[in-house]
Amino acid sequence: MVQSVFLSEMPALASGGNARDHDIGEAQNANVLPFGDSYIGLIKVFPSAPQDIYPAQVYRYDLGVSELESNADLWSLFNGINIRPEQNNPQIDFGVGTWTEPLDSHSNPAKRWIPDLPSGGLNKGRTYRITDAGNTNWGRIGAASAKAGASFVATDTTGGSGRARMIATDGALETGVWYVIESPGTSDFRTAGAPANTAGTVFRATGPGGKGTGTVLLTYGARHGDMAGSVFDDGSGPRQQLWVNVYGYANIPSNRLALIESRDGFETYEEIGEITFNGGNFGATVADVVQRPGTTDLYMLCSIRHAERGFIQVVRKSTDGGRTWSNTGSRIRLSDDPASPRYFSYPVGRIIAADDKRVWASMPASRYGDDWPEANIIAHAQWWEIENGKPWTIWDKAISLMRGPQYSGGWNADYVWLPDGSGFAVHNCFGMHSFQDINTPQMNRLRDVNQYYRVGEGSDKHTAVVQTLNRLAFDNPDYWPFEDGDTVRLSSFGYHLAATGLKDGAPVTLNERPEAAEAQWIMRREGEFFWKIVPRDAPELSLAISGPEDDNRAIGLAMALRQHDAKDAAQNIAHHWAMLMIGDGAPTACYLQNRRSSLGMHYNCTQQPLLYGRPDMIWVVERA
Repeated sequence: MVQSVFLSEMPALASGGNARDHDIGEAQNANVLPFGDSYIGLIKVFPSAPQDIYPAQVYRYDLGVSELESNADLWSLFNGINIRPEQNNPQIDFGVGTWTEPLDSHSNPAKRWIPDLPSGGLNKGRTYRITDAGNTNWGRIGAASAKAGASFVATDTTGGSGRARMIATDGALETGVWYVIESPGTSDFRTAGAPANTAGTVFRATGPGGKGTGTVLLTYGARHGDMAGSVFDDGSGPRQQLWVNVYGYANIPSNRLALIESRDGFETYEEIGEITFNGGNFGATVADVVQRPGTTDLYMLCSIRHAERGFIQVVRKSTDGGRTWSNTGSRIRLSDDPASPRYFSYPVGRIIAADDKRVWASMPASRYGDDWPEANIIAHAQWWEIENGKPWTIWDKAISLMRGPQYSGGWNADYVWLPDGSGFAVHNCFGMHSFQDINTPQMNRLRDVNQYYRVGEGSDKHTAVVQTLNRLAFDNPDYWPFEDGDTVRLSSFGYHLAATGLKDGAPVTLNERPEAAEAQWIMRREGEFFWKIVPRDAPELSLAISGPEDDNRAIGLAMALRQHDAKDAAQNIAHHWAMLMIGDGAPTACYLQNRRSSLGMHYNCTQQPLLYGRPDMIWVVERA
């Protein structure tokens, strides 16, 4: 980044999130792999939640990049802002087939279990049987009796020490879900996929069942979590690799990692088995894997827990094609600045380029977590630094990608480079409440309360496309058009952004006179990747979004001069602007995004945000 922006910030309507295509499901973990003259994409999907009930699936889509000659061609590949899968059926379904440990946690009945769930973790509308009454107020959540053995439909959740098991009655089974027969009663569960109609038989339901009196217990399996695709060639031809994390939701050091390989673009695949680290389980989450050019060595960017601030990305190395791994000591450090997006980091990321000297990676980051990555940032390292355990260098000129206003978080961005040197990324996002609710107070509240995985609230993931604006981090990482303290003018269509009034709350306008004093701004670096835009004659003020809190994420923001905190950058989030540079070589044009609002400025005083097909919607940075 490559700096990037969503091809369209205002989709019409698309599948994904709470409005996802229920025939496919929630799309996560987008991967793009080179295959001949084109690319293949792999997206992990699960039809519903949680993933330890509903096994993950992997869908494929094909990108004929060599045939793309315009953004219009690129746009036609996608359905709205969501990737259009190439297949009607998944390439891989972890709920069927024969797998070895640990991939068989869904398909092998012997590896599944029946949990006693805490009363605070039940799902509304599901049927449960109390196993331990504890001190839970069961009547509050729908139970007529608080005794162990009582069954009820959950109307809410509540705290307490009580626990229950999820059950289902004949006629109410969900297709694709694994159950164990508790009591056959008058039912014949063979009509719903069971190999036998006896208590203790584990089966994957093929339908809802009949109308008998039998009951089944819902079973759980390990989660097939974050996945990463890579390509490896040891001289015998390229292999497409899919690295699959297997763990519970705690995502703890007991994580395990499995490898699947293919030589035909995942038309067919082979399970290699479990991958080890220093002779034991992998104990980390895979972010991405790359082969060092000119060697057969593989390097993995993976994540280990930080005590307080998410995860730390570390580098591990394999010399046997990825079967066993060891540490290099190299890592990407967190920032100790609470205003920095890399104050808190996440267990994912993507390696976006590598040559014989250096490797670059993109990572989601935020000033606070748990699951709200506000931006992607870039880090890079030379191979000799990795081999000697040196830390990576952060490309600190700017962020590389901001999440759009539709999303509560932006995760992996996997890049594809076009023949003309430009590119785009398949970007994993989440936080979509409903496409009908974009820019409403409901959406605004949702995105700020760490709603990841509250499926009833609609905070599911989907996969979108973003377009590169400039490859600064690759082509000339030292270039930036201004420094901290420079005085500049911001112009658009021949008009200059002007700060009239020079008082707290004063509106910002456009001025035709470039020499006007109120059109001169001082750029101040803050929050590591962001800028305050300060009037030359009022240094105690700066450009900020304006309006009620619930409105501050709308498409186009009213803006005004506001007092900013001179000492605490973390208090100035509404004043932080991302400068996404546009153009080749040494650009001075930028796309402005506000850190809190996601998008730029109200059309009455500036312009509409950069929309697909509107490359003129940019600002020019002029030295005053």
